[in-house]
Amino acid sequence: MGNNTKRSVILMAVAAMLPLLSLLGCSREQADLGTEQKPLVWLLSPEGDLDQLQNSAKQITTIIYELTGLHVEPSIADSEALIVAALAERPVAAHMTTLSSAAYLHASDQGSSTAALLGMQDGENYFRAYFISHAGSDIESLSDFLSRDGTPGMAIAKSGALSGHIMPLVHLREAGLDPENEDFSFNEQNDDEGVITAVYRREVAAGAITEDLREELSATEELDDVLEQVVIFGRTNQIPRRGLQFSPVVPESAQRQIINALLQQSEKPEGQERIRGLYGWESLSEHGDEPYGPIRELMRSTGVSLEDMSL
Repeated sequence: MGNNTKRSVILMAVAAMLPLLSLLGCSREQADLGTEQKPLVWLLSPEGDLDQLQNSAKQITTIIYELTGLHVEPSIADSEALIVAALAERPVAAHMTTLSSAAYLHASDQGSSTAALLGMQDGENYFRAYFISHAGSDIESLSDFLSRDGTPGMAIAKSGALSGHIMPLVHLREAGLDPENEDFSFNEQNDDEGVITAVYRREVAAGAITEDLREELSATEELDDVLEQVVIFGRTNQIPRRGLQFSPVVPESAQRQIINALLQQSEKPEGQERIRGLYGWESLSEHGDEPYGPIRELMRSTGVSLEDMSL
């Protein structure tokens, strides 16, 4: 047997062993997960009242232990980018997460996260971004907006946000915005209030918001007629709400026990109060990756990549 043949045989043998070696490594990492000595690490995304978030998470992990015998250790990360990085570490530094859609797409794209639950508010596990304009502008669609004479500026959330920036950009491109059009300008605002105010003052022709704050702003002297002067003329596709995800190293049996425990809690009044402390969730619904599919497809079709997002 020649040297080249021997080398080929060796390489083929090594290649055949790689899946087995990967499984063995995964099995070692899974061993004893959820025990007191090796608790499941639950990294929560920083949002809202962090003290309330931490207290609710601790209460929920106590219930998880009572119902399943699994030890879960919750803590709040400094950013979602750090959570995504923790999922990618070897051994993994996060077993459970509560990521936004943008962060989940990042983690899922690198194969380090699987979706399990979505938070519910107002009976829905998704929300949308809305396009607004001044009532006197005659803009009734994105096509109307893009066909206006002059430079059609739009007030929008800071670059990188999935709901307030990326999704509106995707829909603008779908409506005909040329990504190479340097005349088109975005007026980035800190929040939805800033976007609504810019449209109200006619500083821009249109804006994109994730929460309709017009009624609240109408209580202020400066914007008392905002409900009449600012109108919604369009909306984006559904954007999944923040949810619960697992690292693939967590055994499916443990995932199922935790999912069942949380769903059980979301059906009880006392459990609902605990869950509400997590990002204002009113209840939970079980979902895999399917709710995120339309976002992926829409981004792919319009040339917007995951790298455009900030976490």
